[in-house]
Amino acid sequence: MSRLTRNLLRSIDYEYVKQIRTNNFAYLHKKLREVNKLNIRPTEGAFMCPLLINDGMKIRKQLQQMKIYIPTLWPNVLDECELDTLEYKFAAYILPIPVDQRYGVEE
Repeated sequence: MSRLTRNLLRSIDYEYVKQIRTNNFAYLHKKLREVNKLNIRPTEGAFMCPLLINDGMKIRKQLQQMKIYIPTLWPNVLDECELDTLEYKFAAYILPIPVDQRYGVEE
């Protein structure tokens, strides 16, 4: 690892990042748990809150139009699996909502 990279990583307050991400996850989980088809538990320091909904692909496109990037987990599965498989449904309909420390409840 370069000295520059090491110094950059040392400048991060990891406990602060973990706390913000944990708070964001808890907020999203509370707001979305009634519609989320995944049974998830709040967790510490997550990078995303997985939301499984029937209109996942449609909602992902709507969010992208609003400049909210929601990646597709396992994009290769959409080409390699049949539409009626669990793998395809997870890849198509799980929205990994970011819980990044740069965001708060307002966003």
